[in-house]
Amino acid sequence: IHPVKRNLTDEQFDVIKNNHGIVGINFHKPFVCESGNYTENLLKHYDHKRVKFTVEDYYEACEKLINLKNANGYLYMSYIHQNNDMGVEDQVKAFNYLLKGLINCEQTVGLIFELGYLLEKGIGCEADQHKSHMCYEAILDRKSSAVVHYNYALQCYQGRGCEQDIKKAIKHYEIAVKKSNYHDAIEDLIEIYSLQEYKNEKRVEELKKLLNQE
Repeated sequence: IHPVKRNLTDEQFDVIKNNHGIVGINFHKPFVCESGNYTENLLKHYDHKRVKFTVEDYYEACEKLINLKNANGYLYMSYIHQNNDMGVEDQVKAFNYLLKGLINCEQTVGLIFELGYLLEKGIGCEADQHKSHMCYEAILDRKSSAVVHYNYALQCYQGRGCEQDIKKAIKHYEIAVKKSNYHDAIEDLIEIYSLQEYKNEKRVEELKKLLNQE
């Protein structure tokens, strides 16, 4: 459904099913879809294997997590209100769910990242590149994922929300590549290492090989 390495293939799913195993659905947005309507794409994962699951079930699951003060409840509720086909009022709700989660929960890394993303894109709030950059920076040292390092590096590279810092961008692009061969980070590094000031032909060739392996 969505080609992410951590998602199961049909063959893997069937092996687990045939051995009476259990497969869960990860509501985290990067595992559901890259773009488009989050809710519709989430339901596709269920429909693909003919598992009955509705939007109402989604809301109920989120509410249960919120009642337990689990940050994922607020995060997943924010996702569903970010859909492009929903009105401005719902996008404001998406932003506010993240703020409520930060107040009520202890594990807040995912909430801070998503808040940084909404501030960057101006979803449910006025776009604020500096605050977005601060959000990403706040979670860099918490075993953060490749996408956190990539987003932070991109802002450093472009000077969005901060002064342009190519060396810092390189550092965090490289971390993103090390963590998961992050495609966009590889492409940006190739671009940087091709510049005269940062020229590194050996690394460019290594990165191009990584692209060809995808």
